[in-house]
Amino acid sequence: MEKTLNFLSELKIHNDPAWFMDHIGEYERAKTEVSDLAYLILDELASLDPALNREIDVGRFISSLVIIKPKKNVHYLTYFDLSISPLMNGGNEPVYRIHIDPEGSYISVLFVPDVFGLQITRSFIIKNISELNAALLEAFSAGFLLNDLKKGALPKGYQAGVIGEDYIKLPFYELTCPIDFSKDRDLLISDIISSFALAVPFLQFFRKALGLV
Repeated sequence: MEKTLNFLSELKIHNDPAWFMDHIGEYERAKTEVSDLAYLILDELASLDPALNREIDVGRFISSLVIIKPKKNVHYLTYFDLSISPLMNGGNEPVYRIHIDPEGSYISVLFVPDVFGLQITRSFIIKNISELNAALLEAFSAGFLLNDLKKGALPKGYQAGVIGEDYIKLPFYELTCPIDFSKDRDLLISDIISSFALAVPFLQFFRKALGLV
């Protein structure tokens, strides 16, 4: 991923539309490299997760370096995100996420439910807390961490001491694991897939909550 990391590093230094347009060729080469990686990752993930289709156009999974305008400054996002899922539930489902950033790349399993999905998920957690804990232990063995359990309060309708209290507080669920994108591509893919393999039970837990499996 050398082309991608080099381009993003330079973009962080020279972050304006004029520089970007002068280096549009480097951007296109980086985007191609990311796209190639996405196809390879999808192919390997499909072996772990039968819900994924190897024929899916990965272009829909890759973020763009969109311009953001905080106050009067104009600059680009300086990372790529891949968010891979079978889109079984209109997007209201967990995804495999790959964040490519020269200042800190990582992979994650991310579930950001809508309001209805969150209600269902919380009820499912209470009834199946042992399954969630087992899935988390397996993911933790691969170096994943769960988003902060200490923040937030219990939502309305739940009392202190409810089963899975810390998980009930969360508005979304994300396991993250750092990944070194400077590695040889084959070794990088191997690391990503072996890590994701231990996070599949976590992802499947939320699919079960939504009735998708």
